[in-house]
Amino acid sequence: MAGAASGGAENFFVRLVTALGEEGIDQQAVIRPCPARRSVLERHGVVVHEAPYRGILDLFTRGRLKRIAGTYGPDIVMASLSASFRKPITCMRRASVAITI
Repeated sequence: MAGAASGGAENFFVRLVTALGEEGIDQQAVIRPCPARRSVLERHGVVVHEAPYRGILDLFTRGRLKRIAGTYGPDIVMASLSASFRKPITCMRRASVAITI
């Protein structure tokens, strides 16, 4: 989740991820560094990774997402910012479903 420290999409993301966690869904989140958001997610048992999400020329974030997904092996991948998934990340093709909001 990239974005502002607080906003509609960011708040939706936190509510969705925490609700899924309360239902026992095993998940991990990759967010832009935001101590408040990280704290809420971790309190709900979510493993949180951080990446800078600096835009289209940001090669670091893309590689970080690829490594995390390759290690974790998710069944579902959800991107809350379509720019995050402009091009598919190869290792994420293992996921059963990829959702972009």
